[in-house]
Amino acid sequence: MSCSQLGLCGQASNNCGTSVACPACGTGLFCRADSHCPTPATNVIVIGNYQGGTFTIDVDQHLPGLGIGLVSYDSMAVTIGGAYASDVVQVVHAGYDPGTTVSGVPAADFADFHLPSATPDGGPLDLIVDDIPPVVGDSGSSVIPQYFETTMGGGTLVFHQCQYEAYSGTLKVSQGGTCN
Repeated sequence: MSCSQLGLCGQASNNCGTSVACPACGTGLFCRADSHCPTPATNVIVIGNYQGGTFTIDVDQHLPGLGIGLVSYDSMAVTIGGAYASDVVQVVHAGYDPGTTVSGVPAADFADFHLPSATPDGGPLDLIVDDIPPVVGDSGSSVIPQYFETTMGGGTLVFHQCQYEAYSGTLKVSQGGTCN
């Protein structure tokens, strides 16, 4: 299959140990770090913890162009549902433990990045959980939401939900988050 048939851009793996140069994404799309061409996020929510978990995100509020950022040490099994689930344009997981799965969105809209780096105060840090201190002079906001805003091609943070324990049950988007 060709780059365009697979929706790939930039330097993409050919699954044979080498990469091929693919063309830029089409109009209205951007080239994400995994060489896929998703729609950029307009609104971003971030859900993070250490212990992962199995849970549902109920998109019960209209947020056009919704990007969902997930960050954890342990893997997550996430189902996206709700009246406005079609607002979701991409879901990105950043973490340590491989195996995070997301259902309820097309497979091409999900990316799982192992230990991506964030660069607070000029030094790269592995982005795993919400234990990275806020960027100095940035009104207390974390580098984690900033990472997801950049990784998803833009967007504005709507909320950041974080805790240590595993998530379970249903998280409603309309309930917002607990982190700055």
